[in-house]
Amino acid sequence: MQVTRANPDFERGPLNKALASIRSCCERDGIPADDVAREIELRASYYHETFPGLTLTPTALARHWYRVLPQADSAEASLERWKERYG
Repeated sequence: MQVTRANPDFERGPLNKALASIRSCCERDGIPADDVAREIELRASYYHETFPGLTLTPTALARHWYRVLPQADSAEASLERWKERYG
């Protein structure tokens, strides 16, 4: 999880647990496995907007996964995002 700058040598367990949780959420929401990394980056950017000044950790991102959603898009923005994701 590069977006959190976690040190895998010291945080392997929490990293794996957070990633498993995030993958489970993505699977439940119908996000393709190939798009999980992009979704993590997107939600990490919203984490900073939602919780300004707080440190982003893998555990925090997983715990607040459904709290760091982007604002509802217009129909045009939704269509553009769909085109980016599915071509």
